[in-house]
Amino acid sequence: MKITLAIFLPLSILFLSQSTAQQVTFIDVAESMGINHPIAFIKNCVSFADIDGDGRDDLSFGSIEGQPMYIYRNEGTSFTDVTTQLGLVDSALSRTLLWSDYDNDGDKDLFVGIDTHTEYSKLFRNDGGVLTDVTFSSGIGNVLSSCNAACWGDFNNDGWIDLYVTHYSEFQANILYKNNQNGTFTDVTTIAGVQDTSNFTGYFKLPLAVAFFDYNNDGWQDIYIENDKFTWNTLYENQGDGTFENVSAQSNSALAGFMMGVAIGDYDNNGYLDIYSSNAPWGNYLLKNNGDGTFTEVAEDLGLSVNKWCWGTNFFDYDNDSDLDLYVCASVGPVNGVNAFFENNGNGTFTELQGIGLDNNHKSFGMGVGDFNNDGYYDIAVNNQVVLPNLFQSSSGSNNWVKLNLIGVQSNRDGIGSWIEFFIDGNRMIRQTRCGISFGSQNSSSVILGAGNQTTIDSIRVTWAGSGTVDVLREVDVNQLVTLHEGETIVSVKDDAITIYEYSLGQNYPNPFNPSTQIDFSLAADSRVTLNVYSLLGEKVATLVNSDLTAGSHQVNFDAASINSGVYFYRIEATGIDGTNFTNVNKMILTK
Repeated sequence: MKITLAIFLPLSILFLSQSTAQQVTFIDVAESMGINHPIAFIKNCVSFADIDGDGRDDLSFGSIEGQPMYIYRNEGTSFTDVTTQLGLVDSALSRTLLWSDYDNDGDKDLFVGIDTHTEYSKLFRNDGGVLTDVTFSSGIGNVLSSCNAACWGDFNNDGWIDLYVTHYSEFQANILYKNNQNGTFTDVTTIAGVQDTSNFTGYFKLPLAVAFFDYNNDGWQDIYIENDKFTWNTLYENQGDGTFENVSAQSNSALAGFMMGVAIGDYDNNGYLDIYSSNAPWGNYLLKNNGDGTFTEVAEDLGLSVNKWCWGTNFFDYDNDSDLDLYVCASVGPVNGVNAFFENNGNGTFTELQGIGLDNNHKSFGMGVGDFNNDGYYDIAVNNQVVLPNLFQSSSGSNNWVKLNLIGVQSNRDGIGSWIEFFIDGNRMIRQTRCGISFGSQNSSSVILGAGNQTTIDSIRVTWAGSGTVDVLREVDVNQLVTLHEGETIVSVKDDAITIYEYSLGQNYPNPFNPSTQIDFSLAADSRVTLNVYSLLGEKVATLVNSDLTAGSHQVNFDAASINSGVYFYRIEATGIDGTNFTNVNKMILTK
């Protein structure tokens, strides 16, 4: 990901402009809001997702074998169990529930990860509010399941989300299902190289958590897998050609332990995503992303080890001060405050907070965050063992916010994997959307950007996963919901008659392609522009632009009918009339 014309300030002065904000607290409203399904002895998941498109986050909970999953529709003032109404009568052990629009038709479909070894994980297509079981017709039901975690992400940047399903079995590989764009999927695990076998025994590993995320900022979704019982975590780097490389060892991310939950976020605002891994009582891990393809373990130094049997976990900005705080579930007790909550101090350190309403002494497993009452502050749902789930409602506070909903057009409809950058007083913060996190759980697809005491966010820049389209919002008023359709705006929310351009080079679309593809770029000023295509050996194979162009958005088509399949690079060089120089390079893949 390339950023130009931005100012970056040291972490030590990042939030000096913010005054002391009102303390945010929480109250458990699960039972009073109607979340009251039968209690079961089980470790399980929770999902925040707007499943009916009414603008309110609904809640879903997994359940034990013999009971259905539990789907609650958000009515605004209460939740209603709509499981039967949706046609969900399956009673297998549902370990993970992921709502996403895999067929890009505008409604949320449902993947159910089943952990029984005797049944298949399920895929349900949303047909006008009724869920139709398409497990076998879609190609998902090709192996018996032992799934504890899965995630959706567009690994090949074709605008359609793909599915990575893990299997907690020494004899069953994980599976990467490629979306065929017609309602079906193809198992490409072996081709992609993401089976995740042990380096030592030859057996498959024992995964309990997984996430798609872009660890090296190259625009491609990588995969991080958390494995149980000392079978070593795995980081697969996306090579951009349909394959992955295991970079666990060289990146220092090959942790070993009883890994049970994963959180992804840029806790130190250095522009790279970090990894928090929950573990057994000898301590959780925080892998600080160094920005050079490696990580450094810093949990103990920052007081984030927790030292309990830990499960679901999440980075999120609980008080809207622009930095990411951390919540960790634990399954030990009974002591007050079994689960742990850490406030980010804004300088790369954390302080553990108690007494704000999150002191849950139950055995807790899956957890997710969303904003069920649309007040612009994150709420927390926690799935417990033996007792009812918690729904911790935020008291909200005095800090400001912008809530962002993404709707993909060329990219996947839910905007999964999109890269969000927002700027306040020259400081840059990043977020990335995903579907599948924590322990078997899902966060709301709406992203809350905390603004502290600022009354505007200087700019919000969204780079869409799949197409690489870049949308820019400027001078965004706070305390509002912004729904952004891909490609519709590079203008100010305050005054949409004023168009403000930046230098940018988008990802070609489609990619991979055959034989032609479109490349979008924009210029902040009238510029002299060259845009060339090069082979892997650095040989120039085409010149697409070599001329003077005006400021604004531009498109060019590349017809590659005369060259061979392979990986190519396209490079733009622009010199503006104001003396600004802009250079950027992206990768493209030609398949014939």
